[in-house]
Amino acid sequence: MKTNKELTKEYEKKLKILKEKCKHPMVKEINERCAATGKWIDCYIKKCNICETILSKKTWCADCHKEIHDDEIMKIWGFEICPDCYKNKDTFYERLSARKTKDL
Repeated sequence: MKTNKELTKEYEKKLKILKEKCKHPMVKEINERCAATGKWIDCYIKKCNICETILSKKTWCADCHKEIHDDEIMKIWGFEICPDCYKNKDTFYERLSARKTKDL
């Protein structure tokens, strides 16, 4: 009988081979609801149905609402923002704090 470690290692090896050989013939685009709030997340993920590799992720900047691709996403306090807004993050902080005090 095999141990858990042996089975896990075997599974990871086979999964790696599958992901390397897969040509991603079945791709689905996912836009899911947030588990905590139930609201739709502004994020679209393209994922292979066979090997479940994430092929791309697309979202929108929390500050300027410009479309951002997965290789450009910067994070501040859980917010996904574009590189331009990240350079001016002090302005983003000011707007965010003004929005919070307005809500109170």
